[in-house]
Amino acid sequence: MDGKVVVFICTSSGSRLPLYRRLRSLGLTLVLVHPCTPSPVFDGIFQYWLQHDTDDVEGVYLALSAFLASHRLVPDAVVSFDEYGVHQAVVLADRLNLTPVPLPDAALLQNNLKHSFRGFCSEHGISSPKSRPLPVEMLLPTLGEMSNLARDADALSMAFEKTQPALTKAVSMTMEASAFTFPIVLKPSPGAGSLLVRLCTTLDAAVAFVWHMWTTLANHPDTKHFAALTNRKLAGAVRKGVTSPVQILVEDFIEGQEVDLDCIIEHGVVRFCSISDNFAPSLPYFAEVGGLCPSSLGYRAQCAMRDLLDSYVRAHGARLHGVIHFEAKYDPARQRAYVIEVNCRPGSAETSAMLQTVYRGLNLGEALVRCALQMPIEEQLASLFPELLASQQEKSAAQTPWQKVTPPCLSEAELDAHIPSTTVCSAMWSLLGGPSLGFFPPQCWAASTNMYPTQAGVLVKARAPVEDVSLVSFFISAEVGQIVTPPPKQFCMLCWMVAKGATAEQAKDNILRVTNAFDQEVSAV
Repeated sequence: MDGKVVVFICTSSGSRLPLYRRLRSLGLTLVLVHPCTPSPVFDGIFQYWLQHDTDDVEGVYLALSAFLASHRLVPDAVVSFDEYGVHQAVVLADRLNLTPVPLPDAALLQNNLKHSFRGFCSEHGISSPKSRPLPVEMLLPTLGEMSNLARDADALSMAFEKTQPALTKAVSMTMEASAFTFPIVLKPSPGAGSLLVRLCTTLDAAVAFVWHMWTTLANHPDTKHFAALTNRKLAGAVRKGVTSPVQILVEDFIEGQEVDLDCIIEHGVVRFCSISDNFAPSLPYFAEVGGLCPSSLGYRAQCAMRDLLDSYVRAHGARLHGVIHFEAKYDPARQRAYVIEVNCRPGSAETSAMLQTVYRGLNLGEALVRCALQMPIEEQLASLFPELLASQQEKSAAQTPWQKVTPPCLSEAELDAHIPSTTVCSAMWSLLGGPSLGFFPPQCWAASTNMYPTQAGVLVKARAPVEDVSLVSFFISAEVGQIVTPPPKQFCMLCWMVAKGATAEQAKDNILRVTNAFDQEVSAV
């Protein structure tokens, strides 16, 4: 990689710093395009920086081309670790005749527009929750009108009372026509993470949240990022009939375990896959609270996850090339896995920290850049798992992805049993297919926690228990003196932490201990 020039669109949060440091250590020249002055934590990371509105893709292309020429730089890749930079990076890579990761422009748009993604899943037989757009846009004020209404609480309340009967009818008729039953999930499309996603158990709650979502979107800073996706001229049929930057979707609520699959995929072949569990989110707003890596789910459930990923990879074929964060749920009653969404970037920073802890320092940032540079992923994996891959390096890289694996002889109880120890977990990666299917042995367990402010106010103190030897990584995202707000008004974490353990239970015990030892003080305003 030495001497290669890589352009990054947006920094993402400061917790991505370890990914960037690894890339600098490999001799890369890092160029940043960011809409404002980057956080001081990135000082010394990027050799070049261009300030520009990253939602204006055409403007960025012209400005970046001139900037690179003025510094006599020839880019080898354009990528992003940021949810709001991935699409722009793909468009720019295409314009500069470079490799788009992990999908070409049109396919990535289809993936990121949630309703279009559900349609893609249905077309290709990929299990996902039933989903329908709510036909409420014509009943609601425009986002501009809603922004004005929001300045006057009385006017806003009166507008809701006037609109409520029509909204109730629209939501009720949509649910009846598509055979939805409560509880349901409402979410915006496009969207990001758990932003404005809510579990609703009654019709009144659903109607009230539709209004709340629209009110919030009218003044939310992320709405302009959503508009950048829906306004892309190249979206074609994906945009047909859409006049607002956001649609509101109603979806089935899937019971069961939330699971993440963090994957490196090379031209449609899964080279690495880690399955991890999410701890139960804080409902009704799905605020993420942490997770466990690797998964402690039984063999049947993990096979279902592997096969679900397989269906997504096969649907895209060789054009799928890069790092993805695949979010899914496993319903034990139906013994079925469902994809919730796919992030076309590495998972959140605590996810990266868990993977590095569990899989011998695996760096997903390096993997993403390798894909963009068309460098073999096997080189990176072989350096971490030489005893497994060294003998394969001389073999042809062309393999049949997700080749058929003979299931082990396990009893019904063993098929569904949760994994209690590292010993059994070490067997699981082999049972799932081993390196030929992207599964590698863990060296330990890791658990994460996401900390939110205890109340709204000014942050006075935030300290992680660094003296605890099980704490392997953490990041405090707010500074003393900053105003912080807990969910549901805001979903910005105060801190995340990762702890390790020799077993799943030990890792969970350790993360509970460091969570309880985290010291935060917020002064009410």
